[in-house]
Amino acid sequence: MHEIRIAEDLSLIILETTRMKKLSKVTKVNISFGQLIQIVPDIFEFAFREIVRNSVVQDAEIDIEIIPVKMKWLAWLTATYIIWALIFSTWLSRLYLLTMYANYLLFFGPYFLGRLKAYYRREKFKRDMQAGQIGTDESDK
Repeated sequence: MHEIRIAEDLSLIILETTRMKKLSKVTKVNISFGQLIQIVPDIFEFAFREIVRNSVVQDAEIDIEIIPVKMKWLAWLTATYIIWALIFSTWLSRLYLLTMYANYLLFFGPYFLGRLKAYYRREKFKRDMQAGQIGTDESDK
């Protein structure tokens, strides 16, 4: 539903620009959206075409580009928000966040702990292999 509102705002900007520059026709409209805004391009284009019907933008070609977001940046943004909320929120909000993440750790904690132990075992094995402590037969000594 927010596609309609964005199309209305964009049409107002385009029509105002055409009036200021005294343009008689707009041939192409380039639009870039971030992936997180969750625009459905077909719905947006339909809404935009309906809004600009009978105007100088009516026959314009619409080029919609969706800019992808890397998930690692989204994760960093989320972590930053959580830390900010823990520092500046009310006590009730802090309690809510701590309870929520404690529940997460209770469920996934053993899995993460197992992965951490496996990582350290692999690293120790690699160090022992490089030092020559593994691979020799004990009976040869």
